[in-house]
Amino acid sequence: MRHHRRLAAALVGAALVLSACSSGSDTAVTGSPTCPDGDAPTAPAGPDALPVATLGVLGADESVSTACLVGTPLVVNFWAEWCGPCKAEMPDFEAVHQALGDQVRFVGIDLEDRPDAALAFAAEVGVTYDLLEDPDGAYFRAAQGRGTPQTLLVAADGSVRYRHAGPMTRATLEDLLAEHLGVAA
Repeated sequence: MRHHRRLAAALVGAALVLSACSSGSDTAVTGSPTCPDGDAPTAPAGPDALPVATLGVLGADESVSTACLVGTPLVVNFWAEWCGPCKAEMPDFEAVHQALGDQVRFVGIDLEDRPDAALAFAAEVGVTYDLLEDPDGAYFRAAQGRGTPQTLLVAADGSVRYRHAGPMTRATLEDLLAEHLGVAA
C-alpha cells in the first residue's frame, strides 16, 4: 500500500510537470501545445527522429506530446506488466535513472497493458521516472518497435541513436548510454 501511495504521488508530480505540454486527446500532435519551459515543442526531423504523438500519462487523466520530451538525452523503454523480461530489467533501469539524475531523462511507455496491473508493478519496483501509456501499440509501431522490451536511446535533438530489442542489465544500459549519448555515471 505504501508503494501505491508513493507511485501515485510520483505520477501526480509527473502529471503536473507534463501537463504544461498536455492536450485532451490521444491523437497525433496537430496544434502547438507548450512544453514545461513555455516554448512550443519542436518536432524532431529526419528518418531517425523520435516519432511525435500525444500519449496518456499512466494512471492519470493527462497526456503529453512526445515532442516535449526532447531537449535532453532520453531513454525510452517500451514495457508491459505481462512481459517477463520487461519486469526483470525494470529495477536496473530505475537504478541507472537514480545514478544519472538529470543527465538523462527516462520515460517508460507501458504497451498494450491493463493500467491497474502496470501501476501495481511499477509501484512494487519503486519506479520514479515518467510513465506513459500506449494502449493500442500505435506509438510502438511508429517507433519501429520489434518486440518487448524495446529501448530507444535518443539524443537531445530528438534523433534516435540506438535501438535495443530485448532485456538489458544495468551494466549494458550504462555502457550503451556512454557509447551512444556520451552520458556516464
